[in-house]
Amino acid sequence: MRCFIIISLIALAALNSLAQGIQISANMIITQGAVMYVDGNIRIDDGELQVEASSALKLSNGKTLIVNDGGKLTLMGEDGNPVTVTSAGYFVFIVSSGGTIGGDYATFERMSEEGLHIQSGATIDPLLPLNNSIFQSGASGSTFLTINNGQTLTIDGVAFISTPGNELFNVAKTLNFGEITFTNFSGNFAGETYENDPFGRIHWSVVPMNRLVENVTVTSGQELCFDAVQCVTVQDLVVQNGGMIHLVAGQAVLLLPGILVEDNGYLRAWIDPDGIICGNAKAVVAASSHIIPELKYEESLLSNADIKIYPNPTAGIFTLEISHNEGLPETIVEIYGTMGDLIRKVEVSGAGQHQFDLSGQARGVYMVRMLHGDKIKVAKVIRK
Repeated sequence: MRCFIIISLIALAALNSLAQGIQISANMIITQGAVMYVDGNIRIDDGELQVEASSALKLSNGKTLIVNDGGKLTLMGEDGNPVTVTSAGYFVFIVSSGGTIGGDYATFERMSEEGLHIQSGATIDPLLPLNNSIFQSGASGSTFLTINNGQTLTIDGVAFISTPGNELFNVAKTLNFGEITFTNFSGNFAGETYENDPFGRIHWSVVPMNRLVENVTVTSGQELCFDAVQCVTVQDLVVQNGGMIHLVAGQAVLLLPGILVEDNGYLRAWIDPDGIICGNAKAVVAASSHIIPELKYEESLLSNADIKIYPNPTAGIFTLEISHNEGLPETIVEIYGTMGDLIRKVEVSGAGQHQFDLSGQARGVYMVRMLHGDKIKVAKVIRK
C-alpha cells in the first residue's frame, strides 16, 4: 500500500516559508481547494504528486517544474473545478524520459518556450490523457504543448486559447514517431492551422468520443454512416429494404433493443482502431428480417440525476448514493472492470447509501450499472 503526504490549505503556511525549491521522492497530495506556491524549482524524482480539484500549483518566475524518471504528476480536476498549474511570471514545464503525467480538467497557463514538454521516453497516462484541459496565457512565441514521445493517443475536449499574436504554436510534434488525435477541441487557437507537425503525426478530428444513434429509419436507396472514437451505441433503428447503414468505432459498437433490418437491408458494423473513417471499405453483411437482441447498455441513454458516486476519483472505497428507487424495492448493481469484465454484482434494497471497495483492483475507469426493473442507469468511477 502506498503512503501519501497530505498537503492541505492549513499546512501550506509552514511549507511555503521553506519552499525555495522542492524535490519530491515520495507520494504527496495537494488536497482540494489548496494552493501550493513554490519560490523555486519543483522536481518529482521517485514518487507521485497528486493535485485535487479546485487546487493550484504555482511557481515563481523563471523556475522549472520537471517530472523525472520514476516520477508522476496527476492532476485530478473536475468539471467546473479544474486543477491549475501556473506561475507568477512564466515557468518551464518538462516531463522527461521515464516520467509520467496524467489528469483531467486541468488548466495550464503561463508556460514558456515549449510549454508542457513531453519528451522522448516520457508517458501521458492513457487512463487520464489530459482530457478536458485548457491551455492559455503562454509566453510570447511559445508552444502550448510539445509531445515528442512515441505514444499513440487520443486527447478529448482540449481548449487552446491564445491572445492574438502571442503564442506561436498550439501543439508541436517534431520527432517522427507516435500519433496524437485531438477530438472535440475548442478555442481560438485550436486546429491544424496553428500546429508544428512536420511529419503529419497530429490529427484534429471532429468525430465525437461517443455517439448515440436512436430513432433512425434508413429508407430504400439511402446510405448513412455513424462513427465515434470510442463507442457507437444504437437503439430504435429500422433499415428498410434497399437501405444501408455503416457503424464504425475505435472500441465498440453496441446494439440495443429495437433494431430491425429488413430483407435486402444492410447493416455494416466494425472496429477501426487505426482511423475512424466512415468511408473505409469493409465486407458487407446482409440480413434477413429480424430483431437484433440486446447486447449492452451505454451510459448516455438515461439521466443519472438521482444517483451519486463519491469520492470520485477514489483510492478504493466509494459510496453509491441512490436518492430514490422509483417505487421498486431492489436495485441490481453491476461493476465492470477496465477491460469490460463483470467484477461485482449485488442487489441493494431501496434508496440510500451503499459502499463498494475497489482497493484490490487496478487503476482505471470502472463502469457502475444500476438496474431498476426495466430501467438502466450507468455511471463511471475512477480508481486512482
